[in-house]
Amino acid sequence: MWTLTPSSSWSNSSPRATRPWTKFKPLLYAEAAIPHFWRLEFDPAPRLIVSELHTGRYVETTTALAGATTRIHAPFTVGIDPAGLSRQ
Repeated sequence: MWTLTPSSSWSNSSPRATRPWTKFKPLLYAEAAIPHFWRLEFDPAPRLIVSELHTGRYVETTTALAGATTRIHAPFTVGIDPAGLSRQ
């Protein structure tokens, strides 16, 4: 599941998601100049990869690992522990 807004993007990388699409989606979003891209992965353990757009490509800025609360400051401030996120 993912939600797209004019200023940010969220992507869920699940076993049901096809790997080519998970590689292709960030390219499309970068082309659309969406400044933030968050990718949630579950295997081997939940983790959230936060990326920001720099000179036309996404650069990973933060990786939130399960079991610890990570503070993310852009595009908004939030504290998150990926262990609390479940597959749906």
